[in-house]
Amino acid sequence: MQGETGILEEKGMQRETEIHGEKGIRKETDIRQDSTGSAAAAEAPESRKLAEAFPNLELEGELEEYLQFAVVRKAAYNRKRGVLHIYLESPQWIHKKYIDQLEREIHRQLFSDASFAVKVTEKFRLSRQYNPEKMLEVYRTSILYELKKKDIFLAYLFRTAKISFPEENLMRIGLEDSVIGHERCAELTRILDHIFTYRCGLPIEIATEFYPVKESEDLKRSAQQMRAQAKHIFENSRAGRERNGIAETAGDGDGSAETGKRDVAAVSGKPADGGTAASSGRGGFGFGDRLKMDDDPNLIYGRNFDEDSIPIESIDETTSEAVIRGQILSMDMRDLRNEKALVIFAVTDDTDTIQAKIFIMQSQKEELAGELKAGKFIKLKGRIMLDSYEHELTVSTVIGIRKSVSFRKGRYDSSPVKRVELHCHTKMSDMDGITDASKLVQRAYDWGMPAIAITDHGVVQAF
Repeated sequence: MQGETGILEEKGMQRETEIHGEKGIRKETDIRQDSTGSAAAAEAPESRKLAEAFPNLELEGELEEYLQFAVVRKAAYNRKRGVLHIYLESPQWIHKKYIDQLEREIHRQLFSDASFAVKVTEKFRLSRQYNPEKMLEVYRTSILYELKKKDIFLAYLFRTAKISFPEENLMRIGLEDSVIGHERCAELTRILDHIFTYRCGLPIEIATEFYPVKESEDLKRSAQQMRAQAKHIFENSRAGRERNGIAETAGDGDGSAETGKRDVAAVSGKPADGGTAASSGRGGFGFGDRLKMDDDPNLIYGRNFDEDSIPIESIDETTSEAVIRGQILSMDMRDLRNEKALVIFAVTDDTDTIQAKIFIMQSQKEELAGELKAGKFIKLKGRIMLDSYEHELTVSTVIGIRKSVSFRKGRYDSSPVKRVELHCHTKMSDMDGITDASKLVQRAYDWGMPAIAITDHGVVQAF
């Protein structure tokens, strides 16, 4: 390397400024060129703080704070690889993201015109309070950050690993018994050994084992949704209808069907034994004085069903029947002639919203209104059609409605080390807080926090 780095390329030992010029390292070191063509810097008798070694380097904020005690042990330029190696030592551990940021700042501020890369290798001189288990606890996020940059599969293995310390210097790692686990096991072990033994000065032995992989709940739900969608597509194809003994009724504009041996009275509005069902309007059942076909307390309307639900956003013109799960956004009841009523309600699952319509007797309004309230969660099965008036897909024939639980996931604190919030206001702080103290404490408890400090101010009130 020439010019800006000023590293001598003559063979043998020479006494020269390692990187000189207007910018760079001021410290004088011995520069040598080895047989590979790289220039190496022999360590100086005494190290210098980072600010002294790089006087023109300006660091701010957390980066400056974490590196204030760091010293530069030596620097070496590898001409063949085009890398300037800087060896850093610190009495406290430093997150890898700050090391990466330091590399960028040195290159940007001091060597922006140079074609070489800057590589900082850190080493920690930690106090005796640290052992491998304690170090893993505080340094885990840094290791995960480093592995994500290197290989996402290594990061996944480390994140899902079951790590224990049966002895102080023995780390036992349980990895998923999978192809990835077996392929990346040796590399993960090598990286962790380097981090603890070389970087942190905590020699360890690493023993690995494998545990059976449990099927992910997300994957199971996705597979169930795919199976449900495939089932709906097949059953509404010609082959599916023929297999189930269902034939389209000529001239039936609302998509109702006749049944063979299979009981699909819920779709046709006719009982399987050929009797006469109670009169119903388009899009509804009609069970006389009953809203549902059995006494299941979780059944609200129609017939029972147990199919898996699919996202509302996946419903399109090719979907003729679907099971959805969601929250009722709104509900409206309208009286019609002949003592009938129309119930219209909108359901959302946060992917999309769809409207459903059912026809009931006016005498059933009060019973159904108590179950189909805005804000309640339901699971619904019905036939999908394009509404000729609103020109939108709707659930025009409701086969069944069941009660459901909330599908929304609450917030949680996933940090392995729980913090203690030292500045919280409740509604007792006038114009500053709106939360009840009891709810605040309950949330801290739910999130696993060991304590919480409520720092109300301003006035003292009593409600």
